Amino acid sequence: MLNGMIGNTGRWQVLAAASMSLGQTLQFFALARADVAAVAVIGALEVFVSIYLAAYVFRTEPPPGLGVTLAALAACGGVALVAFG
Repeated sequence: MLNGMIGNTGRWQVLAAASMSLGQTLQFFALARADVAAVAVIGALEVFVSIYLAAYVFRTEPPPGLGVTLAALAACGGVALVAFG
């Protein structure tokens, strides 16, 4: 069973896994140099960045609705408050 899962991985899955690993490693370095609150808030934006990349860059998902767009704007506002506040 495990052999079938590993054997069917493509280069995009490997790239995604490597990117996630690199992102987590960079988050640890960020925690050593910045406030925990700032790192956590900026890390929370990762979900919204992924949504917009999938919708508008890779075109693998439909564009986000109004609710997601408003949530993304609120999250960006929160990041701005943490960064400049």
